[in-house]
Amino acid sequence: MYNMLLVSADSGFTTLSLKFIPHLESSINVIPVKNPKKAVEAMETEAVDVILLDHSEAVDISDMMRSMDRAGLSQPILLVSKSIDKETLGIAINGGVAGYVDRSTADPMDYFREICQLAVIASERSRSKADRAVNEKRLEAVIEIARMAQTHDLSDIINYSLETAVKLTRSEAGFVASYDRERRVLRMLAWSRGAMKRCDMTNYPVEFQLDATGVWGDPIRNGRSIIINDYEGDRRLLKKGTPEGHMRLKRLLMIPIFSSEGAIMGTAGVGNKADEYTSADEKQFSLFMGEVFATFAKRESMLKATAPAQVVRELTDIGPIGLAFITTDMDLAFTNRMGHRILGIDPELELPVKLDDVMNGQVQSVSDLVNRLRTHGGMTVKGALSARIGERERNYSVAVYSTQGQEGMHPGFTVVMNDITDLKSMDQATSSMKEHVSILEGPVLDSLLEARPGLLIGGATEGKDFSDAVARVNETINFMSDYKNVGMMPAIWIDLEDAIRSARNVTLSADIKVSIRTNGIKVLADPAFPSVFRQLFSNSAMHGDYVTEISIRCAIQDGGLTIIYEDNGCGIDPEVRPKIFDMVYDGRFGMFLIYNIVSVSGFSIRCADRPRGAAFEISVPASKYSLG
Repeated sequence: MYNMLLVSADSGFTTLSLKFIPHLESSINVIPVKNPKKAVEAMETEAVDVILLDHSEAVDISDMMRSMDRAGLSQPILLVSKSIDKETLGIAINGGVAGYVDRSTADPMDYFREICQLAVIASERSRSKADRAVNEKRLEAVIEIARMAQTHDLSDIINYSLETAVKLTRSEAGFVASYDRERRVLRMLAWSRGAMKRCDMTNYPVEFQLDATGVWGDPIRNGRSIIINDYEGDRRLLKKGTPEGHMRLKRLLMIPIFSSEGAIMGTAGVGNKADEYTSADEKQFSLFMGEVFATFAKRESMLKATAPAQVVRELTDIGPIGLAFITTDMDLAFTNRMGHRILGIDPELELPVKLDDVMNGQVQSVSDLVNRLRTHGGMTVKGALSARIGERERNYSVAVYSTQGQEGMHPGFTVVMNDITDLKSMDQATSSMKEHVSILEGPVLDSLLEARPGLLIGGATEGKDFSDAVARVNETINFMSDYKNVGMMPAIWIDLEDAIRSARNVTLSADIKVSIRTNGIKVLADPAFPSVFRQLFSNSAMHGDYVTEISIRCAIQDGGLTIIYEDNGCGIDPEVRPKIFDMVYDGRFGMFLIYNIVSVSGFSIRCADRPRGAAFEISVPASKYSLG
């Protein structure tokens, strides 16, 4: 179908055009206006493929071309006239008119037949040009997405891609949703800015059961694209209309999104294009969104193959404890940054190196422990050493663990060095270190031993076991960093709102809404108390199954303060609640850390029962909080 805008002040010619043109070419729809000003106004609301301008004193071709230039319009113009001077005709031809028809002949059928032929040719050429322009824009966007894939997460890429798709299809709005095949659930990933602007809904759903969706779930159910160019008049069985407050739909184009293996990953849609959606729109939209998801999937695949060993190296390098590995030949094969400092080794020194070649007091202490283990056998030996770090002498506990005979492990000795200088007293240091070693000895060393092959081989390491080990190393190092000083420093006044906001900013993604109602309340607590909220946020995000809202509020009863933390996730199994604060739950230390920080602060915490979501209540005595 072609929309022709007829610009003519001649009512007789207009009448003949409305009669002859649709008769000679049924695919042409004629839209009449009387002058160039009305023509530009019409093109702002109507999709126009070609302009037929009847040149006269009242309707000048030069005026039309200038008006279109000012409005940034570029539709092809067919010039028709009873009489036109050569100079004006030359200006029109040099200005790029698509054709000229002399209508001074006696038989209208002759020149209307020519007009129809030229109109179809000009329209198709214009569409081909527009398609090439869209192709170029699509390829430019794909290149930009490939660049973004190096540094941005999926949410940024999806939002950029959706806004680009809306522009490419000349639509008003759009959406992207992922599909969970096992749960038969569609999860909304993004609404375009146009959709949000035109929608009056205040509570946007995030998840939809596929079986309960209307026509917008059809691309998932049928695996095919859908074009609806008359939404109100369409009578499809599954169309449910639109929710109250939702933007009004006129036209809709929806596509399924497939993985490289052919499985449906999700769906995307655009709506309210000014003219009808076509197969060309569907093709461009499908190609673009397919390229977007393929680019991201490729990046994720590469990261999955190469990231674990790098993650382990980074974690061990920045960790608060010194780590080293010594082979059975007494070669120093690996140290992290802290290990270099404690052992007094040049960080630029290329490893492996013989221990005897870097021998000093610290290295000698470690070497003696390793030799004791080699001579007397066993799996573990413990000791201590001192090292001058900067301007201060610092004390370290040292534990050496043998990997002799352990399947899949490089034979040698793992050395763990922990700073005990800043503990309140040597008695406290001894007591705390015994507690720390007893807590950390099993799971911590297991995770380090499992991950160490990736440290030594220096390349990418694949497999679920190694990925799990990486996760445990991450949790272990975060736990050790937080836990080692719990109860070791004097209590301080902590502003609850500041602590919660800081924890939220480093823990949660932007799509989780956090309501904080603790204005002006401060608590006298261990300096590590802000970590309680970081751990609670992490627990909600990891175990809550699509948590979208978290609230933290305070209540005062009988003089005491209760800090109430609630999320809208799946909740906690009643059988798990009594042991939620045990040392390790689901391979993680977070809840154990929370319990210790809360306890050493003089507070108490319990896992509360709620009909939905997880809830924790921290009780603070009257002497340990203030209201301003």
